[in-house]
Amino acid sequence: MKTILTFLFLFAGISFTSAQTKDAPMGGNDSPVSATTKPATLGGEAVVQFAEVMPEFPGGPEALMSFLHKNLKYPEMARENGVTGSVYASFIVSKEGKISDIKIVKGLGAGCNEEVLRVLKFMPDWKPGMMAGKPVAVQFNLPVKFKLADDEPVKKEEIKK
Repeated sequence: MKTILTFLFLFAGISFTSAQTKDAPMGGNDSPVSATTKPATLGGEAVVQFAEVMPEFPGGPEALMSFLHKNLKYPEMARENGVTGSVYASFIVSKEGKISDIKIVKGLGAGCNEEVLRVLKFMPDWKPGMMAGKPVAVQFNLPVKFKLADDEPVKKEEIKK
């Protein structure tokens, strides 16, 4: 029985609504702000969340999907326990297109977080984001969805419910 791993990705311009609260003061880009919030930097230079031209995986979105599909493996612990859902990762694409500061923003556990980190760490360099014709460092958010195929066996404890 084959397990299907589905990948969805959103670009850095899309915010995660679960991270926002109704009472939080909002910044200019509709993100929560506080007195301690500082802009991200990489090598002393500002990291932007939006660029005129967003960073791109070599070959475009289809190539990114193919890379993830080829390299991600459904963790055995997650498969055995019927764990499905999305792991939300964040990373910075530098002015040179290098990937750094990879973090899990919201995880699933059962080995899924570690698997996403493992694969993102060996991604090839990207085409960097551009502002006013110059390369800039951009924060990029990437959700990765783990989904078992419909033909996966149902766990015995699920039948009792």
